[in-house]
Amino acid sequence: MKKGLIELQLDEAPRAFQLSEWFHSVERFVMDPKPWFRAHDGWWYVQVRTDGARRQVKLVKGQENEAEAVRRWHQLMLTGDSPQSIADAARAMSLIGLVDVFLDYVKRELSPATFDYYELFLSSFCRTIDRRMQIPALKPFHVTAWLAKKTGWNTSTKHNGVRAVKRALKWAMEEGYIETSPIAHMKAPPKLRRETIITPEQFQLILSVSRDQCFKDLLLFLWHTGVRPQEAAKIERRHVDPNLRRIVFPPSEAKGKKAPRVIYLSDPAFEIVSQHMVTRKGHPVEGAIFKNVMRRPWNKDSLNCRFRRIKQKTGISVCAYHFRHSFATNALQNLDPITVSVLMGHSDATTLARTYQHLAKKPEYLQKAAQQAITSQPNVLETDGRNNG
Repeated sequence: MKKGLIELQLDEAPRAFQLSEWFHSVERFVMDPKPWFRAHDGWWYVQVRTDGARRQVKLVKGQENEAEAVRRWHQLMLTGDSPQSIADAARAMSLIGLVDVFLDYVKRELSPATFDYYELFLSSFCRTIDRRMQIPALKPFHVTAWLAKKTGWNTSTKHNGVRAVKRALKWAMEEGYIETSPIAHMKAPPKLRRETIITPEQFQLILSVSRDQCFKDLLLFLWHTGVRPQEAAKIERRHVDPNLRRIVFPPSEAKGKKAPRVIYLSDPAFEIVSQHMVTRKGHPVEGAIFKNVMRRPWNKDSLNCRFRRIKQKTGISVCAYHFRHSFATNALQNLDPITVSVLMGHSDATTLARTYQHLAKKPEYLQKAAQQAITSQPNVLETDGRNNG
């Protein structure tokens, strides 16, 4: 993962490849020595000669990707062939080279957390394959063999690993690197459902063994809002709308980067946020409003450390995400799924349906729902003749 795409391809070139031969292939192959951008379709192109005829080859989409267009142009020249399309040149690219380009894209366009997610899995996978493996040579059994070595991973982690590899190849299809993904139909291991629900009694016990108020306030905020832990950790004053009592992340800072993420605050949650927007001396807080006793923003490691201590003291094994799960479970017993999906920040209600099917195991909840479903209907028993003797 330390080498760039071009470095990898140069390593794969024959050692006897002479510079004069390379320039000869370039002269025969490339007509215009520089890619150009076509505004009407948003693609970078280069002109090549194939069997004496000129043709234009798509390189990459997006005016901001000029450097990537030049890199793909170099890739075309390195093949020394006459590809029918950029996909033909991409077949000569190693799988590791493609992963390298994908991670460059993720780092440039998506959040640091998303980059860390993909880099963790893809780097691990690439260490188990031949660095010269080309994309068509990849088979599902390569991924299966990689997962088999990860004995410490549960099925959810393995599910995410398969998802990361498949996403990289799907992105390559979308960008025109490849025509099909060799593992498009591979099935990932089933993902474990989050069924840990924190009861009110357990929550009170957790609060009682938590020593500092900074941590208690964060737990209370998670309990009353059901936000994602990473969302709570990055709330700043500029995100807070005190008039409408809500927190708004712009699309560029929201999950998926497609729409604003709006967190509506109950009275207890709004009070906690208001207290943390100013310092003890009354000055506006800079940066994240939720900080630990060292005045540092909470992160995954610091939270996990606290929850390990809680387990040692109480025997209760929980993580920050269980507060979100508990919030949704409790909310679904009083609100309709669409409203709960909006409060949770889901893009649609299907996520809620997949994740919280455990409510079907609560007969008392479903019995109550069945009764509520008919409260607005007329009593047909009074009009269908059954009570008329």
